[in-house]
Amino acid sequence: MRCEQVGLQRSSGPGVYILIGNDEDVQDRQLAYIGESEGIGARLSYHNSNEAGRDAKGFWIDTVILISKDENLTKSHARYVEACLIRGVGSNPRWTIPNSRTPSDDAGKLPLPSGTPS
Repeated sequence: MRCEQVGLQRSSGPGVYILIGNDEDVQDRQLAYIGESEGIGARLSYHNSNEAGRDAKGFWIDTVILISKDENLTKSHARYVEACLIRGVGSNPRWTIPNSRTPSDDAGKLPLPSGTPS
């Protein structure tokens, strides 16, 4: 579903999203563009309006969105979840990930609270 259909263009908090579609180059595979943003509604609106630009997502037919109902999701949490999803989905042969950037080695680690042994 595009963001107008689910009413998320007004959501201003951080979150993680997956834009899903069919991989037209490989039969029986799906595409999953995975991203995060501090303003998830604006980011989805951007993807929705950018049908022919450099960052176009023409394959996009469905959406999965992870947000917090109580605003406890931070940018660090969103980056952690994004990194975990990219690594997990990327290891599945039924999915293609068209992301141009991949998470750095430390992107999938949350900082430990002070005083916690590492």
